[in-house]
Amino acid sequence: MSDQHQHNHNHMHDPSGNIKIAFFLNLSFTIAEIIGGFWTNSIAILSDALHDLGDSFSLGFYKNIHRKCPIKLLPLDIPGFLY
Repeated sequence: MSDQHQHNHNHMHDPSGNIKIAFFLNLSFTIAEIIGGFWTNSIAILSDALHDLGDSFSLGFYKNIHRKCPIKLLPLDIPGFLY
């Protein structure tokens, strides 16, 4: 008796959802750092918030370009491509 059986279903998910999650997480950290930077009067925290804002912009820009581009030059389906 064999208890082995095959699973012929696809475990792939839409990797662009990961970009969206990363975008909103990064944006929320940016907002928290801006508030914390002004609250503690820290230029270092504010500069990191500006850096995170640039990262959020890059993620959002990449997501929109990848969605609108008819030729997928930068695939989102390569594991570890972005991080």
